Amino acid sequence: MKPTIDRTDSLVRIRELNLAYLLLAQRLLDEDRIAAMYRLDLSETTADIIAALTPAQTQRVALSTELIWQLRLDHPVTLSALIDGDRQSSLPHLHAAIVLGDASCKRAP
Repeated sequence: MKPTIDRTDSLVRIRELNLAYLLLAQRLLDEDRIAAMYRLDLSETTADIIAALTPAQTQRVALSTELIWQLRLDHPVTLSALIDGDRQSSLPHLHAAIVLGDASCKRAP
């Protein structure tokens, strides 16, 4: 028998993740806009919108019942490099950054 998943709890967690993502994105954009856009895979227009959100708007967007961000580790090689890589070496993280950057460039208009 599968454990029952509380739908309300799942929606609350999605909203918390949305708020955490927006706050992180705003902080990263404020600190280093270009690096933030790369790390978060944001277009310039989307970065402008997120950076300009008021606290009330940020809260309103976060209340969505859908995740507002996308997991970028859908490439098996990237995920494997991060999971199985030598923890002492930065090479797996560098490889992941290159693959993710390449994917971002291919999606850019």
